[in-house]
Amino acid sequence: MALRFQAPIFTYKNILDKAGIYLKVNPKKGEEEQDSILVDDFVAEEIEASVQENYKDKSLKELNTLLDEAVNNEDYEKAAKIRDEISKR
Repeated sequence: MALRFQAPIFTYKNILDKAGIYLKVNPKKGEEEQDSILVDDFVAEEIEASVQENYKDKSLKELNTLLDEAVNNEDYEKAAKIRDEISKR
């Protein structure tokens, strides 16, 4: 839900450590590093990586094939993006 509304996600360092996620944390000068970390930058990078898939250079035939695969895999977000690209054309 936080991703959809682009809301910041707060967590504790020990939770991230247990999950194997290590972030670079640069506390502001004069402040001590707190036990909670803003994970917003980490999540933003993952979102960008998943959105980077560009469908503009694909043909309609390739797009329809990708759409069928996405629906069969029940990846409806990807299917919606492909559908939108097809309808633009």
